[in-house]
Amino acid sequence: NLPEKFVVRTLTLTAKLENFDPATRIVNYEGPLGPRTHTVVDPAIQTALKRVKRGDMVQLTFAEGFHFQKY
Repeated sequence: NLPEKFVVRTLTLTAKLENFDPATRIVNYEGPLGPRTHTVVDPAIQTALKRVKRGDMVQLTFAEGFHFQKY
């Protein structure tokens, strides 16, 4: 039920967890393209990240939505 000219893309990767700071909501991980950081906004994911430890392999899925407009 997406509007016309709306595109969604997802990316799933396996990465090694470096750390998660609940105070800043920033997770550090090392994926196929090297070290990366990401701010976690979903409270359920924040809770899940508190249960994993440094060096654990995690599967991450990122989703983006785009709406194209003609000018």
